[in-house]
Amino acid sequence: MENIKVAVIGSGLMGGGIAQACAVAGCEVVNVDIAQAPIDKAQALVDGLMQKKVTKGKMTQGEKDAIMARLTYSTDYAQLRGASFVIEAVPERLDFKRSTFRAVDENADADAVLLTNTSGIDINEIAAATTRPESVLGMHFFYPAPVMKLVELIRAEKTSDEAYAKAREFADAIGKTSVDAPNQAGFIVNRVINMYENMGAALVQEGCTPKDVDTAMRLGCNHPMGPCELMDFAGLERRVRLDDEPVRGLRRRALQALPGHQGHGRRRHPRSQDRQGLLRLLQVASSHSNARPAGSRLPAGTRRETMSNRNFQKRPR
Repeated sequence: MENIKVAVIGSGLMGGGIAQACAVAGCEVVNVDIAQAPIDKAQALVDGLMQKKVTKGKMTQGEKDAIMARLTYSTDYAQLRGASFVIEAVPERLDFKRSTFRAVDENADADAVLLTNTSGIDINEIAAATTRPESVLGMHFFYPAPVMKLVELIRAEKTSDEAYAKAREFADAIGKTSVDAPNQAGFIVNRVINMYENMGAALVQEGCTPKDVDTAMRLGCNHPMGPCELMDFAGLERRVRLDDEPVRGLRRRALQALPGHQGHGRRRHPRSQDRQGLLRLLQVASSHSNARPAGSRLPAGTRRETMSNRNFQKRPR
C-alpha cells in the first residue's frame, strides 16, 4: 500500500496524532479542521515533537523534514479529494460526527474508505448520515496515536467486506495491530476498562486511598497504571461518558428486541417474545440514564479534577 493519501478530519490531540502517525508511516496526509487556530496549534505540536526526536538523535533532520513535507493542513473539505482513506476524529458527539460525515460524503472520492475514530458510538448511527454506508466502519485509535499500537476495527451492519479488508490492510501499513471489535458500547477496550475504573472508584468511595488502589493493581497485577491514575490520565469527563454510552446502548438493544419493533437500519429480532421482561429492562436503563440527561456535560472544572483530590464519603457498612 504505497503512495496513498489519507485525510484526517479534526486536529485535536487525537486527530493531530493520527495525522502524525500516518505521515511517519509514509502516507501523504492532509489534516482538515473547521478553523485555522486549531490547525496552527496541531502543526506546531507535531513539528515540536519531531524536533525533539532530532535533538535526541532518534531521527535525522532530513527524516523530520520529509515527514513534515508529507503532512499538510487545511480548512477546505475539498482537500479530501484523492484520499483513499478519510479518518474522522472530531469530538465524541453523535451530532458532530454525523454532520462531519455528511460533509465527507459530499467531498470524498467515491471509492474512499470512510473511518470514524469514535471510542464507543454506534457505527450504524454515523454511517446513516452518508449515502454510502457500505464504505463506513470504525477504526478506533488509542492515545497517544503515534505511540499506541492498537486499533479496533468495528463493522457497521452495511459495511462491505471490501471496505473492511482495505481498512485492515491500511492498519498494517501504518504499523498498527488491528482487532475485530463488536459494534457495542465501548467496543472491546473501553468496555473492559469501564469495569476496571468503576471498581477503583468504588473502592475509594468505600475508604481506600487512590494511591493504595493504584499500587495494588500495579504491583499485584503488573498493570502499568492503576484505575485512578488511568482516570486522571484520560479525564473524568471521559469516564462519565463511558458510563452513559452502555446505558444508551442497552436501551436501544432492548427496544429493537421488542416483538414487532423495526429499528432504523437494524434487523428485527422476532425470536424475542418476553415483552414484559424487556420492558422491565428498559425501565432499569431509564432509571440510570435519567439521573443526567444523555450528552450533558459535567459542571465547569470537572475536567481538571482528579481522583486523588476528590472527597468521597464512605458508604455505610
